[in-house]
Amino acid sequence: MKFRTELPSGLSPLQLSYGQGIVAMGSCFADRIGTRLSEARLVCTVNPLGIVYNPLSLAYLLRVALGDAAMPTGTYAPHLEAWHSFALHSRLNAPDQTSWQRGVEASFARLGRALTGAQVLMLTFGTALVYRRHDTGEVVNNCHRYPAAFFRQDLLPLPEMLSTMYALVRLLRAQRPGLQLLLTVSPVRHIKEGLPLNSVSKASLRLLCHQLASSLEEVHYYPAYELMVDDLRDYRFYGRDLIHPSEMAEQYIWEHFCATHLSPEARDMLSRWEQVQRDLAHRPRQPGSQAHRRFLEKLRDKLQALSPQLDCAAELAQVEAALAG
Repeated sequence: MKFRTELPSGLSPLQLSYGQGIVAMGSCFADRIGTRLSEARLVCTVNPLGIVYNPLSLAYLLRVALGDAAMPTGTYAPHLEAWHSFALHSRLNAPDQTSWQRGVEASFARLGRALTGAQVLMLTFGTALVYRRHDTGEVVNNCHRYPAAFFRQDLLPLPEMLSTMYALVRLLRAQRPGLQLLLTVSPVRHIKEGLPLNSVSKASLRLLCHQLASSLEEVHYYPAYELMVDDLRDYRFYGRDLIHPSEMAEQYIWEHFCATHLSPEARDMLSRWEQVQRDLAHRPRQPGSQAHRRFLEKLRDKLQALSPQLDCAAELAQVEAALAG
């Protein structure tokens, strides 16, 4: 008898490998998966412009980085005592206009360089519930603690999201031919507006991903959302806030992601790297002993074997220093 519905983790046509360039953008789930890819020493640029929750803001920031849209303008907010943009995350806020401008331009330049060398663009959509400015109708990426009366809430219509994303794919085809897109819906619940609206929002995003992946050969979908709500499906897999996945759930999704989207060679490389990480974290009972020295020498050999494919310079220096000491 089965007590849960597990999602199979067969290999996807989209295979990630070491040496490929990856850009991960979107909600905090993109942060977590992208950070894990970076920690696994894949070449991954993670949210260079900060967290972005909705598809329209994501598409706009990518268009700016590709030179197809104007840079966001900055505004000084007395209540923040900082310059900001409604199109950008608060981590880019700065105390003066010059600092703000430099930081924003540097972040867009970093994203542009990453896209130039990328083979895969991962986009995680967090919500279709957005806030629009009353004065301009602009969809904001971040409200920056402005009064609620400054905005009106809106559920993005599917046709608007689809037309925006189709236009983005056309732009990517023209400027970055061969780039593959991997879409996910964040399993993090947005319950500020209530569970019913969260369900409508997630359903809209899921339909958006389905339409794009079904109609465009370079677009793929990874079921992170389904893993959380249909496979794990239990509050013990949420953190204390009952909103974000727990560490156990995150690890489960990560392992499923690797089994689905890492090539066999990449999974082998990751396994070797994880063993090296465990060795580096090892705390010897007798530092300076011959047994510990032999352990360090073997660890150095493992790192040297990985060096042609991975940047292990810092770890090698750490082991060499331990041997010299």
